[in-house]
Amino acid sequence: MAEGSSHGGAPAGPPGHFSLPAPANAVGDPLYRRLRAENRLQAVQLRGLQAELAALRRALTRATSDALTDSLTGLANRRAFDGALEAAAARACEASPAQLLIADIDHFKALNDAHGHHFGDAVLRITGEVLKAAVRRDTLVARLGGDEFALLIPGPTADYPGRIETAAIARRLCACLARRTLTVRGHPERRERITLSIGLAGWRQGERPADWHARADAALYVAKRGGRNQVAVAEAKNGCRPATSMPQHSRAGP
Repeated sequence: MAEGSSHGGAPAGPPGHFSLPAPANAVGDPLYRRLRAENRLQAVQLRGLQAELAALRRALTRATSDALTDSLTGLANRRAFDGALEAAAARACEASPAQLLIADIDHFKALNDAHGHHFGDAVLRITGEVLKAAVRRDTLVARLGGDEFALLIPGPTADYPGRIETAAIARRLCACLARRTLTVRGHPERRERITLSIGLAGWRQGERPADWHARADAALYVAKRGGRNQVAVAEAKNGCRPATSMPQHSRAGP
């Protein structure tokens, strides 16, 4: 067999390409030449379709990602969060409950009103960066809208054994953000401190996602009423309790 030929005498071609073998006495046959040309054209068209399909797949992936991403912070958006919460509730079990944290930036409206929307946007971006950097990769971090964020932590593992440890993670989030300050544009000597209040609720057996979210929200308001910059935990039964508090700052407002 001649070098570079495949079985049957047909030269090897690229993937998806079929080359017509040339009978010894058909090289000069017009019909053979026409079929050969059509075969080459079809191979070119096939490669073009494959490239177009790959481009469409990439575009679909980008569009899907954009539809589930908050454009300001790059975090998951409310739509992505709602889907993840439904899925977490569906696969959770009593022995391994997932944990939901709802976080709200303290005094965000006062900061935004005092320093403008550009400053407020910077506060939101920094908050998102801190939250994302402080948790492991399989934790969903989402911006739900305005200055409200959510973190959905999978059920107990070696890293996150349960609610008590998740409360410690929430306290760490508060502490990490409280260490960050933001300079006011045009006033380099003035720096604003950013703090969070967080409500924590573990999934309860048979609980609907909306009720789970409502309990975490209720815990958040307990943290707000308790002085802000702290964590409150929704109890297994009705009610919430503060988990910790951090040093407060005095600005009034939501």
